[in-house]
Amino acid sequence: MKRSEFMVWGGAVIAAGGAAVLLATALSSVPEPALVRATEALLPEVLSIRETTVSGVFSTEGKQVPLPPGEWVVMQSVVTQIGPRIGDVASPVASTVLLRLRGHQVDAAMLVQVNLPDTASNWGLAPGCVRQDFYFAHVRYTSDHDSACSYVTYVTPQASGGPQVDEAWRLSMQEAVDNGWNVPSRWLAVVYRLTDPIDALQVRYLFDPAHGDARQNDVAADQVARLVAWSEASWWKIQFGVRDRLRPKGTDALADPAFMRVVPSSRTIAPKPMSRSELRTMTNQMIGGLTGFTVAYVYLGSLAAASTLSVAASVAGSALSYAEDWAWGFVPDPAAKLHELPGIGLEQPGPSRP
Repeated sequence: MKRSEFMVWGGAVIAAGGAAVLLATALSSVPEPALVRATEALLPEVLSIRETTVSGVFSTEGKQVPLPPGEWVVMQSVVTQIGPRIGDVASPVASTVLLRLRGHQVDAAMLVQVNLPDTASNWGLAPGCVRQDFYFAHVRYTSDHDSACSYVTYVTPQASGGPQVDEAWRLSMQEAVDNGWNVPSRWLAVVYRLTDPIDALQVRYLFDPAHGDARQNDVAADQVARLVAWSEASWWKIQFGVRDRLRPKGTDALADPAFMRVVPSSRTIAPKPMSRSELRTMTNQMIGGLTGFTVAYVYLGSLAAASTLSVAASVAGSALSYAEDWAWGFVPDPAAKLHELPGIGLEQPGPSRP
């Protein structure tokens, strides 16, 4: 190598070393938080690399749940033995929590609870579906093997002495706090429960009534009215989802409750329809009483005596029937229906009604 070439290469190496020293000095003079912010600015959204998001339809355990508009973060999923008891063993229930974010504010949430395939699905009606003091309740149908109902209510998650909280919800709220997300201190809830001999689903759609404003304590009547209208309009998609018949590309996503048109209605709760067994019991009692009166009158020939015997037999039969029901209450049902599932907090009458 010629002397001139050697000098050129040597100068280049010295210049590169000097530039590296200057760069290291400049970086060391920048405060660490600024470096962190600069690094984070080069990364994608945290949700895109840390969480799974879905939109349109969420699928779990062979069932589909339609989603309101937006991207939903799938949080914790937990399977617990809280379902109907079959003998001494409680059947499993799969719970999943989804959250919708506006920046760092959680503005909507969902708690989805379903039975696992080939497990007990005889959940029965949710207790909230027959409450008279909630914003709205509607029993669509009920029988000895299937039922469907919904209700709209107000929920306080941090209520002391409240009901059992679902483990998936507890873990998800802890994760949300760890992520720096703001979680509402109260919710407006639309709750559906559907059960049949194969499938069972209960889903709570939860919306922030304050829209992220912690200073707002009131619940507007029009908010409640829109949610009631939304709960009725969304019903058929919930029912199709249980039977896995929704289109997964978002076509069957739910509408936005904020844009629901309110239809005036005086009905806030539908009376519980009489089941087939209750109708049969009532008609059997009527036929039995009429038969007893007729036989007594034919044999005694006295209207007064036949009436007395018929009334006495009816009173005695009612007393014995009550005693029988009381006695059967001490016999465990091998497949008792599930009445309540752990939720997110205390469901109660809200501060405003539609």
